[in-house]
Amino acid sequence: MVRQRGDANIAIEAIKGRQSLSFVGTMWETGGDLWQVKKEFGLLRQALKPIADFIEPKFATATKATAFEPERQGAAIFHYSGHCYFDDDGRPYLAREVPKSGGAGIKRKFYVEALAPALAAAGTRLAVMSACNSGFWTVVKPLLDAGLPAVIGVNGVVLTDSVIEFCAKLYESLAVGLTLDEAAGRARLHIMEWGRSRDRFDWGLYMVYMPSREPRLFQRATTRAVASRQKSIRQDHLLAAGETQKLARKLDGMDFGEIMSELSRRRVLILGRFSERRLAVLEAIKAHLKAHPNKYIPELFTFEKPELASLSEAIIGFAALSRFIIADLSEPRSVQAELQAIVPNFQSVPVVPLINRTGKEYPLFPSLQAYKNVVKPTVRYRDLEDLLEKIDLQVVPLAEKRRSRI
Repeated sequence: MVRQRGDANIAIEAIKGRQSLSFVGTMWETGGDLWQVKKEFGLLRQALKPIADFIEPKFATATKATAFEPERQGAAIFHYSGHCYFDDDGRPYLAREVPKSGGAGIKRKFYVEALAPALAAAGTRLAVMSACNSGFWTVVKPLLDAGLPAVIGVNGVVLTDSVIEFCAKLYESLAVGLTLDEAAGRARLHIMEWGRSRDRFDWGLYMVYMPSREPRLFQRATTRAVASRQKSIRQDHLLAAGETQKLARKLDGMDFGEIMSELSRRRVLILGRFSERRLAVLEAIKAHLKAHPNKYIPELFTFEKPELASLSEAIIGFAALSRFIIADLSEPRSVQAELQAIVPNFQSVPVVPLINRTGKEYPLFPSLQAYKNVVKPTVRYRDLEDLLEKIDLQVVPLAEKRRSRI
């Protein structure tokens, strides 16, 4: 939780009755729902049924003209599900509709700086963005500057089922008058316990920003029913905290070699071009692999290189602890140098090359195909939907077969 300096201008009054939750989801231009925003909304609404008297969720497609105008619904909570991107100059925006190719599309943007005053005008008390990359400071800063009492976003890539589990606990706790500290803490502990059997570590992705001096965003009159509900939730939270402490002790006791072995058994390194258009494809691959029955731990090499290591040294370190590597050769840039550093040095790690249908392999790539760990031929795909199908039907089977053969 990133607690801001208390803003005396933010006034939060007690509430009565049901509060509106405006849920905005991004769809694909073909009508597809590859990010499963409708599923997220449906499951979230189902999870919120026990508190239907407190919160009323309403769905709007991001392409709808009034979707980002919560004042029309008087939404106390604004929830966006989709994806957060950045222009070349760093301006963050939310995708309104995604082309079939997977690119954001210039005419399908809604800038966060335009959303901020709309939420402030609506009197929105909490903005929750379950979109990937929505928890970064450049995204939340315009919302906080506009005077929102609290903002929650995601650092990195997160999957739908994790978001549902987190938000259900969060909204349930807030709706009956618990503090944001209690609500966020309970939701995080639940995700930690929930993710243990699924090999998920999403609890650390949720960022909570709070400049409000009032800790209760939805303070209610303390009736017998409300008090009973609060007591039940707090008892549930204490039990979860106890289980989490046990898990933490277990993790502290693990041998470093065990952790490294576990990583190398399930990590998949994803390489490619990190331009706005290509990054959407790579992140979709990551999300798809994260949900794979083999419980892979996909890693995108998008972060800054370590201070004491060169790019080649850093990428070699990640490659050494990978089960296999996926390299998208479409519009290549740094991937050429990365593969040159990896393929000859780690011939026990399979590399599956991908490229879009119209793309051409870079001139020096055929020399790397001679190595036994490089899968041949390069997997070609028409669009993102076709690629995700081929991840299951070709890429994973080819990688696992090559690993077994090596």
